[in-house]
Amino acid sequence: MHKYLLICPYFGKLPGNFQLWLNSCSYNTEINFLVLTDDKTHYEFPENVTVDYMEFIQLQNLIKEKFPFVKHNIRPYKLCDYKPAYGYLFSDYITGYDYWGNCDVDLIYGNLSRFLPDIPYDKISNLGHTTFYRNDEKINIAFMKGNHVSLTYREILASDANFGFDEIGDYGIKNIFDRNHYSIYPLEEYVADVSPNSANLILTHYNSKKDSFWQENQDSILSFEKGHVFSWNLIADGEIQKKEYAYVHFQKRRMLDYRTGKNDEYFLIGPHGFYDYQKVTPDLLMQFHGRNIDSELIRRKFKAMKNRIKREITIKKLMKERKQ
Repeated sequence: MHKYLLICPYFGKLPGNFQLWLNSCSYNTEINFLVLTDDKTHYEFPENVTVDYMEFIQLQNLIKEKFPFVKHNIRPYKLCDYKPAYGYLFSDYITGYDYWGNCDVDLIYGNLSRFLPDIPYDKISNLGHTTFYRNDEKINIAFMKGNHVSLTYREILASDANFGFDEIGDYGIKNIFDRNHYSIYPLEEYVADVSPNSANLILTHYNSKKDSFWQENQDSILSFEKGHVFSWNLIADGEIQKKEYAYVHFQKRRMLDYRTGKNDEYFLIGPHGFYDYQKVTPDLLMQFHGRNIDSELIRRKFKAMKNRIKREITIKKLMKERKQ
């Protein structure tokens, strides 16, 4: 039996990089992946990836069966708030695994297993695009633990606003684990997280101790090399630095396939797509720097701003209702 299971619900048309995502999963043979989707497009699924076809209404019904206080029509993006509850919500799938977790498809995995801890942790990663939870009853319902100063999971799930329960806020799952002294392994230190604030490919890093992000001051090229993900950066005196990561996360930016050879084992990753593999040089790095798509960046920022404003208004309303 595999030790790890990652669950990925995705409803609507799967992204253009989905087959590359599947291929990257195939190299992580110690991990099983479960995709729940209504997209029946033909893909080549590796042995460690299972697809369970269902309509979104079926998942909504399951959610409302497990959480009867949820009355609104759930939108797919709202599932981010359910990620910490997947062990409870999808309890029928996780039997026999040491860890269950959630993952997104706007990424490409490298050798993820290499970056996982050798000793047990209650939670692996502080970020929501790939997170593992120890398959234990108290951990599987840890999301239910609240306190008197922040929102409860019931308030979060009963609202149609997006709270980022899987990552942010004093009500978020990270703070729940910290308050209850559950252990968290900082997998995010080994993730190539592409900044959503630049049209170029700039990596951001999360400092779990300060609960803050910092951004590199240089552009990168990434490469996928037969199950491994690397970043390439220009450092002093024209030298190229190469560093391995567990995976690259695209922050929901649209990625196009510019490859001509369609070599799935070796390819480069630029700011907005996938390219044929070639030697990374200072000149190549400079070529990628100029490929900006500002309209895509503006669209992402506008959507994020709308979500943030709605979340802040909803939080104020809920906290006000508590005092009445």
